[in-house]
Amino acid sequence: MIASRPFGLIVMLVLLFIGNIYGFITISSSADTFLSQYSKMNPTSLLLLRIIQVLNMIAIIGMWYLQQWGVWMALVLVGLVIILDIYYGIYYHIIVVLITSGLTAWFIIKSWNSFK
Repeated sequence: MIASRPFGLIVMLVLLFIGNIYGFITISSSADTFLSQYSKMNPTSLLLLRIIQVLNMIAIIGMWYLQQWGVWMALVLVGLVIILDIYYGIYYHIIVVLITSGLTAWFIIKSWNSFK
């Protein structure tokens, strides 16, 4: 099965998974920093971001197993993250999301026929 995944997709999914784990740990351990840095954030918004990161990891696992639901789930989550980044003023993260999502999408499109 791994042979049907492009190497670039493997790299992107591993990096995205590690990035989501890192983000989850960072938000969980540095909640006060986020709350002071972004005035619109509150403890509920941090909980929402952690939930999104867990859902992202589930979507990444789905994409790892070449499941279309993982791709669609990730697409919805990317849209939600961009909206929340704009609302909370986390503008640098929008650029990160667009670049990583664009690269991942490119590899997915190249191997879409392998997805079930």
